[in-house]
Amino acid sequence: MPLRTAATATERRVDTNGVVGLYDYLDRLSGASCILPFERLRELTGLELPEAANSEAWWTDSSGWDAWPPSGVCRCAGWRIESVHASARLVRLRRC
Repeated sequence: MPLRTAATATERRVDTNGVVGLYDYLDRLSGASCILPFERLRELTGLELPEAANSEAWWTDSSGWDAWPPSGVCRCAGWRIESVHASARLVRLRRC
């Protein structure tokens, strides 16, 4: 059997909204809560958080976190925002 060196186009996962990395990460967690530094969110999604994310209000505003594409992934993976510590650049997620 020949070795495969590259995935075919149908096997590749296209992640244009930063959803695959974040979903996979959250799906593998076993605890009831998770603290993520803002930088880790950026690493998982490949997307920069907007400057407004440095305000705790952004995380509860429907035009803020809820409008950011990866936020729906958290809900789909069974997680919600529990608290935000913007000055420390941390967000705590809790399983729904």
